[in-house]
Amino acid sequence: MNKKIALAAILAIAITVSFLPHFSYPFPLHVDEWFHIAVGKQIAANNFLPPQLEVFTGIETFTSQELGWHYLLAIFVFLFNPDIFAWQFLTLLMAVLAVLSVYFFAKRWGEKTALIAAFLTALLPSNVTIGGLSFLVPINLSLIIIPIALHFLFDTELKQKKNFLTLCGLNFFLLLAHPPSAVILLLVELFYSLLLIKEKKQKTFLIWSAGSIALLLSIWNYLPALSQKGIEALSFPFWYYLSEIPIVYGIIPTIFFVIGFYLFFKEGKKEELAIICIATFLIADIVFFSNTGIGIIVPYQRAFIPLMLFMGIIAANALAKIKNWKILGIILFAILAMAAYSHITTQYYHVIEQKDYEAFEWIKENTPKDAIAVLDPWKARAFVPIAERKVFTVTPFGPIPEQLEKNSEAVSFLENKCTDTNFMEQNSITVAYAENGCENPALEEKIENVYIVR
Repeated sequence: MNKKIALAAILAIAITVSFLPHFSYPFPLHVDEWFHIAVGKQIAANNFLPPQLEVFTGIETFTSQELGWHYLLAIFVFLFNPDIFAWQFLTLLMAVLAVLSVYFFAKRWGEKTALIAAFLTALLPSNVTIGGLSFLVPINLSLIIIPIALHFLFDTELKQKKNFLTLCGLNFFLLLAHPPSAVILLLVELFYSLLLIKEKKQKTFLIWSAGSIALLLSIWNYLPALSQKGIEALSFPFWYYLSEIPIVYGIIPTIFFVIGFYLFFKEGKKEELAIICIATFLIADIVFFSNTGIGIIVPYQRAFIPLMLFMGIIAANALAKIKNWKILGIILFAILAMAAYSHITTQYYHVIEQKDYEAFEWIKENTPKDAIAVLDPWKARAFVPIAERKVFTVTPFGPIPEQLEKNSEAVSFLENKCTDTNFMEQNSITVAYAENGCENPALEEKIENVYIVR
């Protein structure tokens, strides 16, 4: 019973931590969330056919290597038809599944280790650079899928068809839903198989087969990017440095990660060596970026959450070695207190406010579905999933010159009080959301800041 109470308390912590930013802000927190929601809604509205055109402007060809994730969101739309406020609860569900997945996998080392690993997972940091459980982003699939896959990899007989097919299916799903997480999982499988190659050749072959089949079945999803960009499709410039990991993850868990790393290495079991191999690889990837400005194979900013997953599993094994429950309790309370302070003080940007939401809802209810709107390109990220209308331009995810030029045109149009009628006609714009107002007789103000072509 105490174990069930402890697990329930950990789940309550995960829910609280995940929901913390939403206590005062009911909307999605990250531009990535707005993008994924928009694509998921588009797929559901299009009878589950993948989008052919970019969902915000409808001009460029749609490209995404996270279709599996978008289809999950589309199923959520199909089943519940959620308003924009409901998506935060899907985030909570993913946090719960992450904790349960880690707990399920870590039970291989005992109940005590499993509970501590689940506890550390519940407290994982969230911020706009690395993601985390406070966001509805596909990197969190790594916290759910990877531990389950490692259970089948380490603790089942892959000679049994159901186990082999399950591992193959998890690889395949992650390759379609979040490729960086899939690469990390496949690397664990590679490291583990190389450690087994002399002793268990059949299992090595089955591991390679599970990875190869998944890759062959999913390669169609990557060919366009690889053919267009070549090796550049595997390089990901970003920022966040190794020296900050202990601060972000937590000083105490990092100390026990180092201790656990040593203990895993000393014990020399194949499964534990595979885990320290992937942790070492991810750290090396971060070090390489710190010195070159480029992350290779795994996008730099997507390495942190999986790294902290493995750090937590390793640290939990070290913490579980503490026999004195009072000392362990004090350490865990200190970890909780420091993590709580970090989560409470973490700052998040807000894409829109309540007045924007109300205006976007009005536009959804009172304009044709083929309407094209012009508004602040930043807020356009939230406009499309709420209003379900296309926009002239939207803030891009990177320094794309063509899109930035269109952003400048939109900002200039709004700053000049929407007086350029030719601009609207040339771009088929029929709606303007202008927070500084419009002074154009061709436009009629319907509600505050919302202008419609007469």
